[in-house]
Amino acid sequence: LKPMAVHGNRPESRIPGLHALNLLEGLDAQTLLRSLQDEHPEVRRHALCIAESHFDVPGLGEAVLACDASTLPLRTQLAFTLGEWPDARAADRLAELAIRSPESCYLAAAGVSSLHSQNVGVVTQSVLEAPNAPESLITSLLEQTASLAERDAVRAVIVALTETPDSARTFSRIARTFDALS
Repeated sequence: LKPMAVHGNRPESRIPGLHALNLLEGLDAQTLLRSLQDEHPEVRRHALCIAESHFDVPGLGEAVLACDASTLPLRTQLAFTLGEWPDARAADRLAELAIRSPESCYLAAAGVSSLHSQNVGVVTQSVLEAPNAPESLITSLLEQTASLAERDAVRAVIVALTETPDSARTFSRIARTFDALS
């Protein structure tokens, strides 16, 4: 199976090989890391999915962060995978993905569903600091931050909002955050 997963001529053969190795608990770190760098985006997407249960593999986090997310389905899977990795760098990359493709409802859903109490503050603050972040994304993140009721994250977001020079927009954002808290 390993030669098929690594050296198969077609992605349609590499993907099942990769999953079979994972299910049979024969997937080694080198094969998984190599699959995250595969030339075909669908192989990388499946490798990202498998990576969610293997973050104990040395170097895997860095490989996930560096994964070429050139297609929308790949960026969507990357958002799901980043939500499973308890690392601040994952939160930063999640914010970057959200800002990069604001028009995609699928990526937005993946991003929001990947938020949890450990990353919501970092993601929201990163988006707030981005000059080109769409207001709809900011609103969604503020509501999600409040709904998770992570006290430190809410406090950090409110502080970040009060440091924003655009006062009308700032008050509107703060009001939405408090509305979501109630």
